[in-house]
Amino acid sequence: MQSMAQDNMSSAVSSNVVTASMGFDFTQVASGTPMLVCPTLISDLSVGGNKRRNKQRSAEFKESIKAKGVIQSLSVRPSTTNPNRLELCAGYGRRDTALELGLASVPVIVNSFSDKESLAIMLTENKDRENISIVDEADLAQSYLSLHDGDLNSAALHLGLNLKVFRERLLLKRLSENVLEKLADPSNKFSLGHALILSTFDEKTQEQTLEAILADPQTYTVKELKLRASKRQLNLKTAPFDTADCQKCQYNTGEQFDLLGDNECEAKCSLPSCFNEKAQSWVKTTRSQELEEKYGRVILWEAKPENDRRTVTAESVGDKQFADGCMSCESKCVVVDDRPMRWGNYIVDQCINTDCFTELAAANKQVIEDAKKAHELKQSVDIEANTTEHEASSDVDAQQEKVAIKSRQTEVSLKRKTSAAALEDYRAQLRHSSANVFLQDKRFRMAMVLASLCNISNYKPECLQGQHKTFNQQVMVYMGLDSITIQKEMGNAVVHHATAGGREGTCPTDLMIDALASREDGLSIATADWLPTSDRLNMYNIAQIQRMCSDAGFNDSYEQANGEGSISLLFNSRKSEIIKQIMGFEFDWSHYAPTDYQDLLRQ
Repeated sequence: MQSMAQDNMSSAVSSNVVTASMGFDFTQVASGTPMLVCPTLISDLSVGGNKRRNKQRSAEFKESIKAKGVIQSLSVRPSTTNPNRLELCAGYGRRDTALELGLASVPVIVNSFSDKESLAIMLTENKDRENISIVDEADLAQSYLSLHDGDLNSAALHLGLNLKVFRERLLLKRLSENVLEKLADPSNKFSLGHALILSTFDEKTQEQTLEAILADPQTYTVKELKLRASKRQLNLKTAPFDTADCQKCQYNTGEQFDLLGDNECEAKCSLPSCFNEKAQSWVKTTRSQELEEKYGRVILWEAKPENDRRTVTAESVGDKQFADGCMSCESKCVVVDDRPMRWGNYIVDQCINTDCFTELAAANKQVIEDAKKAHELKQSVDIEANTTEHEASSDVDAQQEKVAIKSRQTEVSLKRKTSAAALEDYRAQLRHSSANVFLQDKRFRMAMVLASLCNISNYKPECLQGQHKTFNQQVMVYMGLDSITIQKEMGNAVVHHATAGGREGTCPTDLMIDALASREDGLSIATADWLPTSDRLNMYNIAQIQRMCSDAGFNDSYEQANGEGSISLLFNSRKSEIIKQIMGFEFDWSHYAPTDYQDLLRQ
């Protein structure tokens, strides 16, 4: 059966056109393989988006494809959700024209591109095509910003726009899709100037203003629209920021009309530029800080479009991976909005490493399927063997299946990207713990001296067996030698230094960690030395601190001392108060250290 499937694949790759009816598995094709496929099998790329707002192609382009077919191969990859389909990285114009003309096949090259690689290829093609519009540039600007993980300078440089123009294009992404479509249509008397002014409005106001401009473009010039926009009044009740400073402001209409003494008018801001500036500043400072304390890393909505992130849940990646991996991962973010009338809206548990998410989701799906099959097989065996009475309720079966799934999920290796600050703290603590032990170790001191001599002289003792080893690796090797051999090699290194020299870099932190890891009691020493401090706890968000306290047994001790429900009350407080209470509570942490910290000794 397997040989037949391989023969079919070889045949399809070499000559046949792959069609939907064949159910061909593109994931089994080697990267770089050329093929002929039906264009209906090729979907748009699942990341980045490719709106291609101006899809008009020249008559010559269409006539050429009609007469000769598609000559230049399309760049594709296997679909991330369906092994029988492809995703298009480059060649949208050729694919769309082939579909329009009803061509039976197009040439493709199938590659195993990651999300980031695929997006880079697609963006390069879009950037380099002719007749690119301002709206296309806006789409590209946001996609390039996503590709460069929110780095404005790098994204602008790679797109080939100066920073001012790049920021201007990003502002256009605040417009509704309808407004963008009208801007992309050259037949409309709706200009970039109009659009930039509308980008400061909420979506409802954008649509109303757009309708007025299109109906009477002679009246609603850019100059006139700018004047009217400057006279807009925004209800201060909608302000996300503290309006205490606005109470006596000259642009507060409530203060002006209250001179009548009726106290019936609503306070409005007649300086919208100030209002918008304060609202955006509130999002980027106050709101973002609150969210960061509670959930972790925060990014603005424009840095990662919806297509370039995934909502990560326990159901999608598995309970253990979600709790012990994703919750502590730097790629899990909160996306916060700073657009008008959406100020401070946010969505949690957003994974911005789509390749990692796809891999984890696929692995979890396989775990669930395997557990279900194993459970069904056990049930059928029990029935056939008459070893049990098969009268269990469906609820019991479902519960047993859940247990089987969770059991298998615990066997899957966790993946996470720990924050740089936490990792550096872990490494510094491990170095300190190791130094306390090995500064008293005579053989370690001698090994360090020998490695230093070898590093300076470029001498390689026989025990290295001709291999290139770093300074730290040399120390670990020399620690395995006896004292007499080490002293002998020291002399050889001194002699060698008289005729040769050289130097290699060192990393003492890695060395001390490696040395501590070599001891049987290294993990227990490191664990006992790690203690929570205010600075350390401040590196984590509230959810991570709560997890650490739970794993260490702190929660139980705190409840016993302060009464039932006290731990829930504690973690409903601000992070600063939580840390203060934890540090002020007497608890023995010597048996606990974070998993990421311990893992550095296991690598």
